[in-house]
Amino acid sequence: MNFVYPEGEKITLSFIGNHCKGAQFINGNHLINPQLENFINDVCLQIKGWYYGRLDIKYESFEKLLQGKAFKILEINGITSEPTHIYDSNHKDSNFYQALKSINTHWSIMSKISEKIHLDQGIAYPKVMPVIKNYLWLRSHTKKLKRLEKNEI
Repeated sequence: MNFVYPEGEKITLSFIGNHCKGAQFINGNHLINPQLENFINDVCLQIKGWYYGRLDIKYESFEKLLQGKAFKILEINGITSEPTHIYDSNHKDSNFYQALKSINTHWSIMSKISEKIHLDQGIAYPKVMPVIKNYLWLRSHTKKLKRLEKNEI
């Protein structure tokens, strides 16, 4: 509050969908139907090279969403995102074992996609060390973002 950032400088104000900020993750799997699947597929196919993930969508009404109207995509989450419906403790099927099953399904789908891309497009699997270095960088970057959010930097 005591500092004015220079014009044009980009800063992170907050994280979207953060549990510590009071976000609720509600299981909406009962809303899945062929019309929704077609709409989501149409949106996702516009993202070149993106085969799997989660969209965080804000919409005026479910009916308008199905028509492709009055909605905004807040965030596109790739394969490292988790199936957030597992955090809805009020859902009738919510329990630890169902959560593990969902995560297992998530990783199984990613494995199949990875194998298909590897075979169809000849894209090599990543070497171990670059993956480890990327993970360490991501962990360091995440810690830095948390410090920024707390105004420690």
